[in-house]
Amino acid sequence: MRNYQVLDSASVQNHILRLRTAENNPEQPWLSMSREGAFLSLSTSFGPLEIALRLNYDNFTKRLQQLHPVPGLATTRQVGTANSYIALGLTDNQHLVMIPTIVTDASGRISFNLLATTPVYRAMLDWLGVKIDP
Repeated sequence: MRNYQVLDSASVQNHILRLRTAENNPEQPWLSMSREGAFLSLSTSFGPLEIALRLNYDNFTKRLQQLHPVPGLATTRQVGTANSYIALGLTDNQHLVMIPTIVTDASGRISFNLLATTPVYRAMLDWLGVKIDP
């Protein structure tokens, strides 16, 4: 079963969006994004472990616009390649499910299971400049 870490705080520093948990935890999960021309650099870390992805900005924002709420914690879209991607989903209560993943081979993968609260999801959309119809 997946153990989702809740991201309930968003801040912007030096043009970098940082999503994290407000809980005081020295190994708290982080997800940071920065824009690099046509790409979106995404870094997810928990303690000393990090997954870094470089995604096409237009593909990422298009997938966010295509999300529809699904009951439960389902991911319905992916951005990236077969070897490294982020799976995205929207819960029925407007929480964003994000699963950045690095595939090792047919025998395994490394993933972070993240859940952004509605205010953090909205802050991310604003930072990215994505308009979603209510």
